[in-house]
Amino acid sequence: MINRNNNIIYIDMYTTNLDRVTKLTLEEAIRRVVLAQGFFTLNEEFLKVQSIIARTLLIRNMRIYGGRGCLMHDGCDVCDEGHCIEIMKEDEFIEFINTERGQNIISKVDYAIKETRGLIITKNKKPIKALYTHTCGGSTENSEDVLGNRILYLRKVLCDHCKDSPFFKNTKEINMDELEKKLGINLKGKNKEYLLGIIDKIFKDERGRINKINMCGREFKGVEIKKLLNLNSTNFFITPKSLLIETKGEGHGLGLCQYGGSVMAEKGYNYREIINYYYTGVEITSIYTPCIKKPLLGKIIMIDPGHGGKDSLGNIGDTGLLEKDVVLNISKFLLNELEDMGSKTYITREKDRLVPLSDRVDKCKDIMPHLFLSIHLNGFHNSSVKGAEGYYYKGDLQGKALGESILEQLSKDLSIINRGVKEANFYILRQIPVNCLWLEVDYITNPAQEMLLSKEDYLRKVSKSIADGIRQYYLIK
Repeated sequence: MINRNNNIIYIDMYTTNLDRVTKLTLEEAIRRVVLAQGFFTLNEEFLKVQSIIARTLLIRNMRIYGGRGCLMHDGCDVCDEGHCIEIMKEDEFIEFINTERGQNIISKVDYAIKETRGLIITKNKKPIKALYTHTCGGSTENSEDVLGNRILYLRKVLCDHCKDSPFFKNTKEINMDELEKKLGINLKGKNKEYLLGIIDKIFKDERGRINKINMCGREFKGVEIKKLLNLNSTNFFITPKSLLIETKGEGHGLGLCQYGGSVMAEKGYNYREIINYYYTGVEITSIYTPCIKKPLLGKIIMIDPGHGGKDSLGNIGDTGLLEKDVVLNISKFLLNELEDMGSKTYITREKDRLVPLSDRVDKCKDIMPHLFLSIHLNGFHNSSVKGAEGYYYKGDLQGKALGESILEQLSKDLSIINRGVKEANFYILRQIPVNCLWLEVDYITNPAQEMLLSKEDYLRKVSKSIADGIRQYYLIK
C-alpha cells in the first residue's frame, strides 16, 4: 500500500502476538529485518549494506511490487514467524530498543536506512534473493551446490576477510550412536574406532567444501550432512578414531559473508563495492513508487493471445467468428491499457500466425515477466452456457489470486458470469516459470455473447476490465 499524500510505502505483516495483519512503514520493517540478521555492528558503511539487503528482501516479497506475499497467512506481504523473511518479532524488538546498546544500534541503523533510502539490489531490473551467511570460511558457494538451481548472482567468490571470525573454524565430536540415529545408517560390523567401512568416499570442491559423502553405502549431499548433524557449514573435515568434525565458516555460504563484509567496511570499502563483491553482476537501483496515473509502473507483463494461423483456429461461433481473431484483438487493446498504466508489456503474437506453445514458453523464459496471461474463448455444445473462468497450475496461488481479481472485475463491469478459477494441468501453465493465468473470457458458442464479441467497442471494454483486474491484483488504488 502507498499513501498518495506523502509517498510512504506500507507493508502488510502478520504479527504473531496479535494474531492479525498489521501495517508497518517500509522503513520500520527494514529496521527489524536488519536486526533479525543477527550481525550487530556500528560500522555505518556495513549497516548500509544490511539496510539495502533488508529493503531488497522486503520489496521482493511485497505484492504491490509483484511479489508472492506470505504463503502462510492470507492478505499480507510477510509474517514475523520467519516463513518468508527473517524479521524481529514485535516483543523482541521492543525489548531490544529498551536497552542502551539497542538504542545505540537503532540510531545507527536508522541513519543507514535514511542514507540508502529507496535503494535495492537488482538483476535484470528485478530484486534479487539477497541471501547472506555469517562467516563463509574462505569462499562463498554457488547456488546450485546448496539450493539445487543455478542463480546467476549467487556465484562463488573467494573471501579471506572473515579469517578472524570466531566461526572460521569449529570442531564437533559426534557419538557413533547419535550418528546412526541422525543419518539413518547401520554401523553394525563396522570398525567404529577407525571408521573403517563407514566413510567410503568424500567429494570436495576446490575450496574444501563437501559436495557429497558416501557413508555405509549411502550417498549424502554436504548440505544434508550439515542439516542432519547440525554443523556450522559444509566446509568440514573428519578425523579417524572418533567422528571429530571440524567445520570452517558458519551458515549456508550463499551471498554476502557478513563477517567478511564488515571487515571490508572497516578497511574503507563502501557499500556498493561490498555488495558488488559478494553478488555477481548485480545493480543497485532505486525502487519506483507507483502513482495514480501509472499504477503498474515497474511491472513486466506478458500477454498470450491463444491459437493463431490457419492450423489453430480455436473455438468457432455459429456465425463463423473465430476465437483466434477475437483474443488477438482483446490482447492488443489490453497491451495498450497496461502500458498506459505504466507496465512494460510483451505479446506472444502480434498478428494471425501460428506460434508453437514451446516458443511462447521460451519467450517468457527469456523475458521473465512478473506475470503471464494467456487469453482464450471457451466453447460448448450447449449454446446457453456462458461466462468467464480462469485456470492456474497447482501451487501457483498468485495465479489463482490474479484470476479471481480479473473475473470479479469482468463481472462487475460487464455483467459477465463469474464461473470461478480452477486448477488445471495445461502445458502452458506447467511450463511457464512465473505467475500464470489461463483466462477464458466467455463462450463464443453462446449466440448473444458471440454478437458482443464481434463488436470492437465491447472488446475494448473487456480489455479495460482485465487491466483493472490486474491493477486490483497488485492492490494499487
